[in-house]
Amino acid sequence: LSLAGAQEVYSLFDQHKVAEVDLPKRYFGMIIKDTDFRSKYHLNILSILRMEERTNWRGKIIRERKIMDPRADTLLQESDRIVVFGLAKDLRAFVED
Repeated sequence: LSLAGAQEVYSLFDQHKVAEVDLPKRYFGMIIKDTDFRSKYHLNILSILRMEERTNWRGKIIRERKIMDPRADTLLQESDRIVVFGLAKDLRAFVED
């Protein structure tokens, strides 16, 4: 399965996939419970990969990727990548919409 915006795709059980995908712009600033990941696309978010900046003791800005456990009240951000699980056809629909 080759999808634009998907960095890693793993096949599980026939047509099921786990994929790391750029968060589509239409979800920026939304909380997970207000999205249509499950109702429209039948996808489950397994984790969120988020870039965060911090300043080290020397004053240098460090960018780090943080792995987050998704909760219903998690606010989605522009820099997020999401790891999702679902059927290949649903994943394709989600990425291509």
